Amino acid sequence: MVQELAFEDVQVGVKTQSVEIVLTPELVQWYAHALDSPNDNWYRYSSPLGEPIVPPAVLENLGLGLRGVRIIAPGGSVHSRCEVEHKKPVTVGTKIRAEGKVTEKYEKRGKWYLVWEVRITDEGGEEILIGTYTNCALPAGQKVQYR
Repeated sequence: MVQELAFEDVQVGVKTQSVEIVLTPELVQWYAHALDSPNDNWYRYSSPLGEPIVPPAVLENLGLGLRGVRIIAPGGSVHSRCEVEHKKPVTVGTKIRAEGKVTEKYEKRGKWYLVWEVRITDEGGEEILIGTYTNCALPAGQKVQYR
């Protein structure tokens, strides 16, 4: 569940709700089809590792969805930065655990930024993905500008 808080009320160190999920063939096939990947067979039938693997975007999107805290932003908000390190490939059918926490908040040029770190592990506790996501929220009177 995502909490909506005023920027000044967000506490660095607050943890997101952890998520456990099995990366089912149906979920993986849905992503593979949506991505229209040239390596589609890797996700459906077999990969160079032998078994089908999970598209990296599945894990990245799971991490992005783990915010846990959303800044009340009268001017709207936008995802502004993402750094992801994939530690190892994940085979279809693996049960994973994703957890995160707010690691930083700051104001820059009149905009509010919230940074959270996400860690995804497999059933054995091995790291699969480490990600850092940044969200920019706009105070009243500002709006997202497209170039």
